[in-house]
Amino acid sequence: VSDTASQPAKSRMAMCAMSLKPAPRRLLRGLASSARSWAVRRPFQQRNARRDDAFEPRLAPLVPSTAEPHVQAWVSDWEAAAGQADARAGIALLRSDVWDLPLRPDLVHRCVVAQHAALKQVHRAGKSRHEVRGGGRKPRPQKGTGKSRQGSIRAPQWRGGGVAFPRQRRDFAMSLPRRVVDAGTKVALSDKLRRSALLVVGRLALD
Repeated sequence: VSDTASQPAKSRMAMCAMSLKPAPRRLLRGLASSARSWAVRRPFQQRNARRDDAFEPRLAPLVPSTAEPHVQAWVSDWEAAAGQADARAGIALLRSDVWDLPLRPDLVHRCVVAQHAALKQVHRAGKSRHEVRGGGRKPRPQKGTGKSRQGSIRAPQWRGGGVAFPRQRRDFAMSLPRRVVDAGTKVALSDKLRRSALLVVGRLALD
């Protein structure tokens, strides 16, 4: 019988544990990250000790909260509300994939920023040296006068000349994928319905 077999079980386990190499730090970090729940994620892809300490909640998938194809919503009538205590006119069936989606602030924010950017305009614009009228002739010879070399009286350094870097009219519109626009609209409608803040106007005629 060898000496190792004659030793007690606890001592053999201690020797085996001492003989094993310590686990690499990368493996331990991977095990710790995999142990976290699905509800949190790293805010950045790169590994940075200062920024990886904070975790952000995962965004909910765009899946209706109910498995039913339709959701029910009360329909109220303003004209009947004046003379009756209950203004509810009935129940409407709405598609759950449009009116029962979870709130996604990121999609709504992208849509709102794109709408504001499309409304932004620059009405004032300056003229460069090429857009100002005149200045096609060289004002004086290149040599022999003792003065500086000039090629046009519409250069920025001349009085009445163009602007070096003029403000130009530009389009601030942002292009978003069609799926993002559709998803943002559906999320906004679902949130409106969930908060009972949705108004549907049947007719715009003024009496």
